[in-house]
Amino acid sequence: MSGMTIIVPIAISSGTPGVDTILASTNVPENDYPAWNSGTTYAAKDRSIKGHKVWESVAGGNINHDPEADTTSSYWLEVGTTNRWRFTDQVVNIQMTNPNTIAMTFEPGEIANAFAAFNMVGTELSMMVTDAVEGVVYDVTVSLLDDSLITDSYAYCFNDIVYVRDIVLLDLPSYGNAEYSVTIDAGSGTAKVGETFLGRWREIGLTKYGSSAGITRYSVVEVDQFGKRKITPRSYAKRADFDLAVPTDQLSGVQNYLADIGDTLVVFIGSENHTALIVPGYVDEATPVFSNPAYSDLALSVKGIV
Repeated sequence: MSGMTIIVPIAISSGTPGVDTILASTNVPENDYPAWNSGTTYAAKDRSIKGHKVWESVAGGNINHDPEADTTSSYWLEVGTTNRWRFTDQVVNIQMTNPNTIAMTFEPGEIANAFAAFNMVGTELSMMVTDAVEGVVYDVTVSLLDDSLITDSYAYCFNDIVYVRDIVLLDLPSYGNAEYSVTIDAGSGTAKVGETFLGRWREIGLTKYGSSAGITRYSVVEVDQFGKRKITPRSYAKRADFDLAVPTDQLSGVQNYLADIGDTLVVFIGSENHTALIVPGYVDEATPVFSNPAYSDLALSVKGIV
C-alpha cells in the first residue's frame, strides 16, 4: 500500500504575467491571432483574441461587436483558450505548445509544496524553487524517458522510445513567498503540456491493492448496414476507483474534507509509482465503511477531466 495524496491547486487566472496573475513570466507568446479591434471589420470565420480567449466571427460585416459582450453568440463563437493559457484551462487534452522549451515562473505568494503536470511532450522537466532570502532551495531535473517496457536487449534496441506524460513532485520545500520556475525541454522538437497544478498536498489514507484505474473515451463509432465502421475521434478522460484504508478516528474528518473539495479540480495520487493512479479530476462518490476500531475502508470514485 502507498499513501493516498491529494493536491489542492492554487488558482492561476489568466492575465498579464507579473501584473495581475501569479504567472510571473513565460516564454510562450500570446500571438495565436490578432487582438480584437473595435474598428476592424471581420468576415465570417475570421479569428481574434480578447480576454485570453480565441473568438471566431460567425457573420460577415462584423464590426464593433465586443466578443465578450456578445452573450447571444450572434457575432462571435468562443473557440477556446489562447495557447499561452492552455496549461490552466482545465482541459488536459488540449496542449500548450512552444518550440524547444516551455518555461514558466510562478509567484503564488503562499506556500506550495507540490507540482503536477499532465499530457506532456518533452525529454525532461526541471523545477527550481527560489526564496528571496535563502536563494535556490530546490533544484531538480527529471528525465521523462519511460524505460518501463525495456525488459531485454531486443526491446532496448528496437522498441520505440516512449516518454512519461504525467509527473508529480511532492517534495517541494514549504516557503511562504518563493518563486517556482518550471521548464519542459523537448530538445529540437516542440514542447507540450496539457495541464499543470501548483499547490499543497494532503494525505488522507492508504491506497490498497484492488484499486482500479482506466479511461473513458468519447469517440463516436457508427456502423452502417454493411458493418463498416466510421470512427469520429474525440478526447478521453482518466477515471479511478480507489480502495482506501483510513484510520477510523479520522474517517469522518476525511469524508468532510472530500465533501468540501467535491466541486474543486484537484489531483488524486493513489501511487507516485503508477501514473495510471494519478488523476486530475473531481470526487464522484466517497463511501466510508466503519470496518474496525483501528482502520476503516473508504471507497473513493474519481472522475477525470478531458
